[in-house]
Amino acid sequence: MFFNYLKFCIKVLLISFLVSGLFNLYTNSKGGDCLTVQAIVHNYLPNVAKPTAAQIAAVLAKQNLCELNWMSKFSLANKHTANAEQVLQESLNLLTIVATIFFLQYFR
Repeated sequence: MFFNYLKFCIKVLLISFLVSGLFNLYTNSKGGDCLTVQAIVHNYLPNVAKPTAAQIAAVLAKQNLCELNWMSKFSLANKHTANAEQVLQESLNLLTIVATIFFLQYFR
C-alpha cells in the first residue's frame, strides 16, 4: 500500500512537471528582465568606483529591478515584461490543475 502511494506521488509530480514545469523553466530562464551586478553598476552607478551592497540594493529597490542569480534566473521575475508568455504559463498551470484533478479521480 505504501509503495502504491509513492508511485502515485511520483506520477503526480511528473504530470505537473511535464504539463507546465518544463515550459515554465525554459521561458523563465530565457527572460532578460533581471540584471547582473556588473550591469547594474555600469548602468546605474557609473561614477561610483567601488559600490557597496547597500548602494546596489538601493538601486534595485528604486528602479524596480532584480539581481540576476541562480534563484532569479528561473523565477517569474526574470520575465515580468513578457505578457504573452505569462498568459500561456497561466493557462498551462490551469491545465496542470485540471489534469491532476482527473488523475486523482482515476486513482481513487
